[in-house]
Amino acid sequence: MRIIDADAFDECLKNAEIEAIKKRKYVFASAINTVRGNLANAPTVESQIIHCKNCKHRGTEECPMHYEEWVSFEEDGYVEIDNVDHDQTRDEGFCDRGEREEQE
Repeated sequence: MRIIDADAFDECLKNAEIEAIKKRKYVFASAINTVRGNLANAPTVESQIIHCKNCKHRGTEECPMHYEEWVSFEEDGYVEIDNVDHDQTRDEGFCDRGEREEQE
């Protein structure tokens, strides 16, 4: 499924319909008018996309793009083991678990 700007698409169709009428291509204009009617009656998807930059889970363990790993490295002759956090998010990224961060 893709989310589109149906109003902008309808405006493009309306302009195409007007041009078809100007060129006396009435069958084409009628077909466009039918498509516009179907578009007007199409179901609307209720969706609210929360981008990573606005998500309250970003950088936390609740974020699906966050993971931890244990790494070892040698420093001064001793092997050290450390837990490293990774955050794979981008500002424009989003997922199905996003929740808007509370604004103060």
